Formats: sequence, C-alpha cells, structure tokens
Amino acid sequence: MKRINWTGLALAVILGFLAIPANAQEAQGRNFRQGLGYVFVAPTVESDGFYNDAVWQFGGGGEYRLPHGLGIGTELSVITENVIQWSVNPYYHFQNADRSGKFIPFVTAGYTGAHNLEDGENWFNVGGGVDYWIKDRIGVRFEVRDNVDLHHSVPRHYTGIRVGFAWR
Repeated sequence: MKRINWTGLALAVILGFLAIPANAQEAQGRNFRQGLGYVFVAPTVESDGFYNDAVWQFGGGGEYRLPHGLGIGTELSVITENVIQWSVNPYYHFQNADRSGKFIPFVTAGYTGAHNLEDGENWFNVGGGVDYWIKDRIGVRFEVRDNVDLHHSVPRHYTGIRVGFAWR
C-alpha cells in the first residue's frame, strides 16, 4: 500500500458535508437539483476468488443532484478490518421510475481511496440501489456496492448489501 493521501481525504470529507441539503422541495414536481445525506451499515463479503471472509462496513456520505437524474457524491466509511475508505462517485437516478416519487432507483461507479493506519491504495467501486422516501425529507436507502482492489494477483472484492437512512 502507498502512503495516505491526507489532502484527498480532507477534500472528500469537505465535499460530503457540502452535499448535505439545506432544504427540501415538494414531493410532486420535485426539482432534482438538491442534495441528500445518508448513513449506512453493510454486511460485506471480502473475496478474491479463493478465500471469502465476512466483514462489516459502516459509513455515510452526501450527494448533490444535478439536472437530468445525474448526481455527484462522496462518502467516508470503515471496514472492520481497519480499512478506511473514501470515495467520489457520479450517480444516475431514474427520476420517473415511480409516479409517487417515493422510489428512486440509482446506479453509481467511481474512485475509492482505501487506507489502513500505514498505507493507502487506489480502488474503484460500482453499485446500485433505491432510495425510498417515507416522508418528504426522510427516507431509507438500500444498495449493493462492490469496492474492488486490483493490487493483488487476483482482484479482491468487498461486496456489501447496504441498509441505511437518507435525508434531504
């Protein structure tokens, strides 16, 4: 692993806080130029094709929604193997998937910086899920996310099923 990129980590945390929304908009005719924040817990499988291990991932992040279903977000999380991850991702939200506006599916992929106490590596991630808005500003998020470490002879995957809360 390489040395920790503290500047990149600080930038990701700052961007995450900036993406947390200041206000919500009406449920009908919602303008998707708004932010959201979320926290999650994820039972996760670490696998390299030969060996599997069960770990946990905890974290949170923020996202700013752009026009046409697009968004940009960042998050910070911890895997129980003493790995800290931060990521920066574009998102695509399927805005018209549900007439009520309560179910909003999304897909994402992006950069992940993974760090332990001594070193850091550059990974990538892919995933998708759905936000279900219980009330206009409070929702739950379900997502499957795979963080991929290519720095081994066989790629190592950290695939988690995330359950969390979202707010806007």
